[in-house]
Amino acid sequence: MKKIFIAAFIVISCAVFAQQSDEQKKETAKQQANEAADRLVVGFTFDNWIYDRDKIDSLGTEWNSWGIQLYYMYDIPMGKSRFSFAPGLGFSASWVKNNSLLDESVDSIGTIFRPIQADYKRNSLVTSYFDIPLELRFRGKVNSKNKSFKMAAGVVGGVQMTHHTKTKTEISGETKIFKQYRYDDLMKFRFGPTFRIGYGSVNLSFYYSVLSLFKNDLGPDVHPFSVGFTINGL
Repeated sequence: MKKIFIAAFIVISCAVFAQQSDEQKKETAKQQANEAADRLVVGFTFDNWIYDRDKIDSLGTEWNSWGIQLYYMYDIPMGKSRFSFAPGLGFSASWVKNNSLLDESVDSIGTIFRPIQADYKRNSLVTSYFDIPLELRFRGKVNSKNKSFKMAAGVVGGVQMTHHTKTKTEISGETKIFKQYRYDDLMKFRFGPTFRIGYGSVNLSFYYSVLSLFKNDLGPDVHPFSVGFTINGL
């Protein structure tokens, strides 16, 4: 009788444990399904250029240059781990304020930065790209309320959509804005590593272009970079 009672106790305990385990798995799967997949990534950045100041000593940029990013990404979980892979599509734009105009004159080899001699209020090089971001993501824990540590590393490749210089000046007391398009020596593509780290829906972000702003041998060696934050949702 005692042996029968012990055996029944073991069988019932195993059944209860298995039921609890199944319920926990279902709850975990439910939480993972409800967790924010960070499909929409909106970025606000401070943009600038890295270049050899000894070679381009006349060029100066301003710290308050800025940029924006708008990406839609598809989160693909990697099994039951906290890692996922996310490809995407999107748009980015950059406004880098500087003290020079781009000169593609025939007496120069490629494009050079020629400092503006007249008085001006603001001068910027504006570029926009159609981007393809790719990210390897990590989340600290399962949390359907989107409150956990997050980290993502990847790359962004982009095709230039538009570019122009924009100079704001004052002539005879009247504000004038001049735009110049079609700089053929600008690189048509951008590519470089990205990194994001943060908590919940707000992350710090970084991007560096391994490609120069100009085509090879058709302009100075200038590499754009961005530092800012992203707001992730959905």
